[in-house]
Amino acid sequence: MSYELEEEFLIAISHLHPEPDSVKKGKITELCREPLNWGYLIRRAVEEGVDSLLYYNLKKITQGLNPPCPPFIKGGVGELLSAQYYSNLISNIHLLDEFYEVLKRLHQMGIQVILLKGVFLIEGIYKNIGLRPMSDVDILVRKESLPPIMREIEEMGYHITPHGHLGYLKDGAFPSVIDFHWDIWFPKTDDLWKRCVGIMMRDISVYILDYEDMLMYMCAHQSIHHGMHRLIWLCDIHEFIHAFADRIHWELFVKRVRDYHIGIPLYYTLSYTQRLFKTEIPSSVLEAFKPLRPNSLKAKIFKKTTVNHYTVDVGHILYLLLLKGFRNRFVYLMHYIFPERDFIVKRYSVSKGYIGYFYFLIRPLLLLFKGARAVYQIVF
Repeated sequence: MSYELEEEFLIAISHLHPEPDSVKKGKITELCREPLNWGYLIRRAVEEGVDSLLYYNLKKITQGLNPPCPPFIKGGVGELLSAQYYSNLISNIHLLDEFYEVLKRLHQMGIQVILLKGVFLIEGIYKNIGLRPMSDVDILVRKESLPPIMREIEEMGYHITPHGHLGYLKDGAFPSVIDFHWDIWFPKTDDLWKRCVGIMMRDISVYILDYEDMLMYMCAHQSIHHGMHRLIWLCDIHEFIHAFADRIHWELFVKRVRDYHIGIPLYYTLSYTQRLFKTEIPSSVLEAFKPLRPNSLKAKIFKKTTVNHYTVDVGHILYLLLLKGFRNRFVYLMHYIFPERDFIVKRYSVSKGYIGYFYFLIRPLLLLFKGARAVYQIVF
């Protein structure tokens, strides 16, 4: 069964619409009156993280229409979307309040924090706590700050939830998860600390990435770190460019992307965002990143993964593709397979006793399985 109309509607509605123009409003209204499969549409909206935008914009657009869009406002569809929106709203309020308490503790300890994506986007772009769902809060801290952070946050009732970085969970009706990152692939971590910008969050001093680094990070997050896209991530990029187009130094952005050798994945991310949302990206930027050999293996891989919804655990393979030189790739691979003992302790929640060494034996087997699955997803 084809769901082209539903997919078209989902893309059309996944914007911020403070003042919907008549053309956009007319298109959405026309699609709304089609015999859409609302069960499929809502399921896809939840998967893509745009269910709150669907509710918010659809409710606003249908107000005052005569006749109103039949499937909405009344009946189960409206109630389901409304419940989902308010669930996101309450969850985000709780998560942000919990994060603020953590932030106060870290500030009192003199620990510097860089906000990554979610919190900044809600505060600076969406300006509505319920519109942009968050499953966790991602922040960047210096590696040497981790031991005191771990002690402090455990005293606050959090416990470790091991995955790629250092995640801490606080149980409750609305669980709170805070992920502490001490390095990210792109932009380079040392460069981020040199260029970050100080702001106030409520009454606490924190840092955010500058505009060029923020845009680079959002693009790299979906095209390299995850090797897939969700519609909300592309919407983040579109809305960020829309909000700060006059403040983004595009020539500087191009230079940084070239310095990091990540032009190919960012080309497909930005061009795909532009195609879906008509994002105003200078043609010179896309031209600067356009692959010289679009049929090369690297270009084909990033083109496929960028537009794919379903690839998982492929980030490390994509990162390997971007590294220059056999030595750099070998060193990275060895460090990834055989990391520091502290990482094993955090990653697998084991003690520092002899059992920790057992995980050095099984980790290569686990990664071999994940790597084989990742290659399969990329190829097929």
